[in-house]
Amino acid sequence: MNLKRIAAGLIAGAVICGSTGVYPYAAMNYAVAAETADKAETEEKEEALTAESFLAGGYDAKNATIYSDGSKTFNMNGRTYSNGVVFSGQYSYQASTATISYNTKNIKNVSWVWGHIDGADMTGATVSIYLDDVLTDKYPLSADMLWQDCTVDVSEASILKVAVTFNEDSKYAMAQVEFDNIKPILKPVVPEYESVDSFIGGRYNYQNYSTFSAVSDLEATRVNGRYYYRGLVFSGAYSYQSSNSRVCFNTENVNSISCSWGHMDNTSMTGATVSVYYDNVLTDKFSLSPTMPLTEYTFDLKDVSELKIIVENEEDAKYVMTDISVDANKTAKTGKAPTYKTPEMFISDGYNRVNTSYFSAVSDLEAKRVNGRYYYQGLIFSGAYSYTSSNSIIDFNVENIDSISGTLGHVDNTAMTNAVLSVYKDGVLTEKVELSCHILPQKITVDTKDCKNLRLSVAHEENAKFVLADISMNDTEAKKTHTVPDYKDSKAFVTSAFDAYNTSSFNLVSELDAYTINGEKCYNGILFSGVYSYAPSTSSVNFNTENINSISWTWGHVDNSPLTNAKASIYIDRVLVEEIELTSGMTPQKQVLDVSDASRLRIIVKHDENAKYVLKDIEISDEIIEVKVPLGDVNFDGAVNSVDASLVLAEYAAISTNGTLKFDEKANKAADVNKDEVIDSSDASLVLAYYAYTSTGGTETDMEKWIESEK
Repeated sequence: MNLKRIAAGLIAGAVICGSTGVYPYAAMNYAVAAETADKAETEEKEEALTAESFLAGGYDAKNATIYSDGSKTFNMNGRTYSNGVVFSGQYSYQASTATISYNTKNIKNVSWVWGHIDGADMTGATVSIYLDDVLTDKYPLSADMLWQDCTVDVSEASILKVAVTFNEDSKYAMAQVEFDNIKPILKPVVPEYESVDSFIGGRYNYQNYSTFSAVSDLEATRVNGRYYYRGLVFSGAYSYQSSNSRVCFNTENVNSISCSWGHMDNTSMTGATVSVYYDNVLTDKFSLSPTMPLTEYTFDLKDVSELKIIVENEEDAKYVMTDISVDANKTAKTGKAPTYKTPEMFISDGYNRVNTSYFSAVSDLEAKRVNGRYYYQGLIFSGAYSYTSSNSIIDFNVENIDSISGTLGHVDNTAMTNAVLSVYKDGVLTEKVELSCHILPQKITVDTKDCKNLRLSVAHEENAKFVLADISMNDTEAKKTHTVPDYKDSKAFVTSAFDAYNTSSFNLVSELDAYTINGEKCYNGILFSGVYSYAPSTSSVNFNTENINSISWTWGHVDNSPLTNAKASIYIDRVLVEEIELTSGMTPQKQVLDVSDASRLRIIVKHDENAKYVLKDIEISDEIIEVKVPLGDVNFDGAVNSVDASLVLAEYAAISTNGTLKFDEKANKAADVNKDEVIDSSDASLVLAYYAYTSTGGTETDMEKWIESEK
């Protein structure tokens, strides 16, 4: 019995001294003498020889924490451990060392598993193994490492020292410590996922990564215009700089994961690359783009312990992994496509906007002017910079829409440059439309049946602005469609001019400010100015004429401006209808236009130099004025000559041979000088005869009167 008591006392003392490095294993030889001890004493001895008591006996610990009694745990690669030593780096951006020592007398080997502590800083470290203060091994630890087995032969050593040197403040652990095949009682816990939420919540070692969980559409994350309520977000860290976002999952109890990948709406329009690692082995790599459709993907995870996803972003775009299924567990609320009650809701919901905005106005003051009209709803595509090409873009989800219609036009008084509209359906170019700064309002309809995403992209030459307005979807019209200006008087008409270039409207009061035309004061009108001295230039102006039937004015040269000539070209709905020679010595010349079937009047003046000409005495009328067409002046250059006769003969030849006719209604009227409703050689002969008359001193300037006098 005395022997039993001695053995028991030695064992108990060893246990008590464990924290100072005197292990119960040193008492093993004494315990042999207690072979006749009773069963209780044997169980007491075996308890003293557990892996837990060995682990607890670590000493000279620095920046190292022992986990041995199960009261606290730590995580590595998604597993939960109750047994081990956690080594901690102390300061960010500063090297530090964590150490611990163990008494290994009468022990043959010690084993454990190395790993990176989940959620700790993703920096590396270096392990140094010392036996009796002699360095015997050295190797690196990585934040990406999987569980790494380690066995140290300590049969010839009394002291085992483990030192971990950190570059920064990461954490690593030696877990499941055992000696001579005596294993810890508590095993690591491998996660089992009862839902997608529990799987997502088990992520670790993540960077530039977040999760989202929403109940309502207001909180939902938008991808390709759709609403998503649960998933992962991989974010680029900085603008104009590549960066990585990443996340890891323990998949020991998972067979497969399914999901959808997509670009988060309204984040940077830059690409990314996904790298998929199974147990640290690269198994797949694919690209993500801001124009990508939602793409389904499946991870086959049989016999895979860890899934690692790394997304390399070109800039700071965000990409989403959503509608996740983990084996039989599915996302509680899957994504859905939006529905729209009004076109205004639809256009305001556009996403991935680049240099594109939408507008919704109530009054004319807020409305956008296009071709002189007032538009109250639509999209504006803006060139980004002057004198540089740029793109403006907007995307729409159209899963619940069959067709979209709208009116294209150039925004009044913006840069006079052109552009091209490209229409993409699910990433495929289906239509191109040339946009001109002189475009008349043009209706466009896009069929969106069997289409999920619609993209409108406008390539600008410079910084002009174009509009898609009066947008309707399916059978739903805009709340307020465009209105056409209705002018109270000529002054209102003059001040409504748009897209003016080197042209100004004026309404003056004092004689001091007024322009002088042939010695007479001119107080209101439109001034066309040459830009530079001794250099040709152009001035122009536009008017909406949808509520006007006729317009008249008088041309004149501004007194004391350069004595150089110019030519005025009159366009009605982009069709040249008349050209007028303007001279510094001209007498005021009245002009009348029928605009009853026109929506736009455009006047262009080409100056030889920087002379100034004026439109004055402007009058508008609701009455349709029959404008007199000068007989014989087929090309409307203000003179009847051999050129007009040649044009009449050419048209007669085309009529006779069923060729291509070139005369419009006005030219036909001017060419039919004998008024027999036929254009033939007789008309050409009369034109030549009148030309001969005026060339030899004839004074009658009206060919129609001359023909009457010759009868």
